[in-house]
Amino acid sequence: MANQSSWSKFDSLLDTTNKRLDKVRIRRRGKLLYLRATLPPKSGEPKAKQRDLPTGKSANRAGLEQAKALALDLESELISKIG
Repeated sequence: MANQSSWSKFDSLLDTTNKRLDKVRIRRRGKLLYLRATLPPKSGEPKAKQRDLPTGKSANRAGLEQAKALALDLESELISKIG
């Protein structure tokens, strides 16, 4: 089990990763990682909303690398829909 110090180190690494992203953020909830982004409205919704999307990845270095790849893919999709 991770202690406070290791979560601090991980959260610092997470902050550094998020600084390299534009439209998507990676968030830690407990031991899991989520992507947070403003997504186009679902059918019947009047406007875009910020949503948290589960990545299914653990909050560790390997999980963060995988979540970063998912975040970059989502950013690419969002940019192509806008432009």
